[in-house]
Amino acid sequence: MTKAHEGREISAEVSEQDEIDLDQSPGQVIKAFTERVNQLTAERDQAVAELEKLKVVVDNIPCTISWIDNRYNYLGVNKALSNLANLSNDDYVGKQIGFKTNEDYFFNFCKDLFSSQRPTLYRELISGIDELEKRYFWVIGSKYAEDKEAVVIGVETTELKKTEAKLAKSEHLVEIDDLTGLYNMRSVFGRIEKELTRSKRFVHQTGLVMMDMDRFKSVNDDHNHLFGSFVLQEIGKIIKSLIREVDIGARYGGDEFLLLITEVTEEGMRTLCERLRRKIETTHFVKGQDEIYLTSSIGYAMFDSSMEVNVQQLVKKADIALYQAKERGRNLVVTYTSEAEVDSDKVEDRS
Repeated sequence: MTKAHEGREISAEVSEQDEIDLDQSPGQVIKAFTERVNQLTAERDQAVAELEKLKVVVDNIPCTISWIDNRYNYLGVNKALSNLANLSNDDYVGKQIGFKTNEDYFFNFCKDLFSSQRPTLYRELISGIDELEKRYFWVIGSKYAEDKEAVVIGVETTELKKTEAKLAKSEHLVEIDDLTGLYNMRSVFGRIEKELTRSKRFVHQTGLVMMDMDRFKSVNDDHNHLFGSFVLQEIGKIIKSLIREVDIGARYGGDEFLLLITEVTEEGMRTLCERLRRKIETTHFVKGQDEIYLTSSIGYAMFDSSMEVNVQQLVKKADIALYQAKERGRNLVVTYTSEAEVDSDKVEDRS
């Protein structure tokens, strides 16, 4: 093939690619080339404009963005990350992940990203060891360039975490009785319902206790309401000292208390109730010039996975047992039996 022939072949390829017919007159060819150049220039200008828009977004978005390769080196970062670390983009480029800190949480995330079979990975990252210095981030990384490079976007959620913690604490305080430190009745039924469902699922027994202070009216009558409040406060402390964190203790109203004991046998339930009764009986309640010894009556009912009862029905069974304890002379622990059923109006008449 001659050089002239080779040239014609190349020209033909260019002609085919750019859709310019070289068999036209020179003027027409020049015109076609000019139009093509103008078209490519316009496309380039449009691409540059779009790139500038994207750069504005990337640099101003309230998220950190970093581009990395599979050797765990930075290819670039956005302004948010630069400002956060007080370093320029050039300071990052070519440096290995983690060059500015001794912590390896971000390096490990990037390592997992490149070793994963999935194109995208997201995770919550925590920096700092001390609880007061901890910072939280949600990051998402996506691979590209045949999985040789990746972009990682992160957003700090530390303030959100703090807000959630405060909200959870506030919600918890709403559920707590100010006087005894136990749950109040606003939410306790929902909690008990969940425990009964769990009891059925995992096939274990649960016990529900109703406890009432004996002749508590005399505390307010013979002393004063402040001393009565003190006694109830101490009762709450006694209950919390005897039950586990997984159990539920609540002030049912006035001087009446409800307890839900999870994963317990009948024998274990009676032992706990007797311990509670005995602890109250032997406690000397003293505040200033006021002092008193008190007793309590306790009724309880057992629940297992074979039973078809709801929370209200279980509470009623324990309440019936409590009534029986009062009827038999107070300062007793009584377990519910079907023979103990009494008229529901009488159950409420006790002191």
